Amino acid sequence: MTALVLILGLVAGGSAADLITGTAAGPVVGGSGGSSFTGGTLTSDTTAAAGFCFVVGTNGGKICQKTEGTPDQSGLFTGTTGNAWLIAESADYAFDFAHAAATDPTLFIHSHNQNTTQWLGLTHNGTDGVISSGAGKILMTPVSASSVQITSTNAAALILNPTAGFDGLQLLGQYATIINATTGWQIQGTGYQTQTSAIALEPGTANSVQIYEYADRTFDFAHGAQTDPTLFIHSHNQSTTQWIGLSHNGANGAISTGLGPVALASGSIVASASALPLPTGNVFHVSGTTSITSITTTALSAGMTITLIFDGTLAGSGFVDGNNLKLAGNFAANADDTITLAYDGTNFYEVARAAN
Repeated sequence: MTALVLILGLVAGGSAADLITGTAAGPVVGGSGGSSFTGGTLTSDTTAAAGFCFVVGTNGGKICQKTEGTPDQSGLFTGTTGNAWLIAESADYAFDFAHAAATDPTLFIHSHNQNTTQWLGLTHNGTDGVISSGAGKILMTPVSASSVQITSTNAAALILNPTAGFDGLQLLGQYATIINATTGWQIQGTGYQTQTSAIALEPGTANSVQIYEYADRTFDFAHGAQTDPTLFIHSHNQSTTQWIGLSHNGANGAISTGLGPVALASGSIVASASALPLPTGNVFHVSGTTSITSITTTALSAGMTITLIFDGTLAGSGFVDGNNLKLAGNFAANADDTITLAYDGTNFYEVARAAN
């Protein structure tokens, strides 16, 4: 079997040229057996005794066979200066990798390049185990179909906590998937679709996706299994009825609520103008008295229905039929009068008017 070779700086009185080799039979100095090593200069035929340490370099790093463990354990112990161990190619022995002194014992594994940033770091900071990288991403590339499995006794097995400005989770590849094996829900990159950049939410056995506050994550919202995939959006209260639901039942798109009616969004107050500018919303108060002959908007979508509530009496012909206003004649609007219009993306068609 090929032996493991480590080059040590100062080894219990030895020189930089001393070699320590090991075989499958155990720690051996220089060959396949020998007497216990008790100090002095390493020879070609001595064995490391249990409980003994080889001191590496001048900062006190050690390679030890410990007797304090249960069972006995071999250990790498960092020195007092750098508090770290490096793994790099032997050709880079004289290169300064420029690691600052670490707070916690750290293992740095370098690439094949002589480079101060191409390293993977492993440490524990007293609270968490930390995997870090001096340059680039941290990649997991298993060869099995099972990919990467995280097993934890902690309720939060995986926490994504990115630095501000970075993505919390990135799915690479058109078939990348997050799966809950128990209930069957998935978040999947839809590689099966024409638009391969799309993301699909695939509900499991309950056939629903729920949106609610993080503090309510342990609350049972008591949604039964749905016939069609359904999105439930809850209020800020822990309630089983305060939700709005979105689904398609195979014939129609359905908007439903567990409590109260579906309220269309109210828009802001808009000052009357010949070309009335409308922002996003469905219900608008119109202030002022200027006659209105058209509506301009970049925020409304085709298919929307809007209602205008007039706060004053419009001058002249009032709300005027023509241009992109398709009305049942001019509307002499006074305070508190309303008109409801359907928008097809180009024109506004009168649905109803009320003189209040």
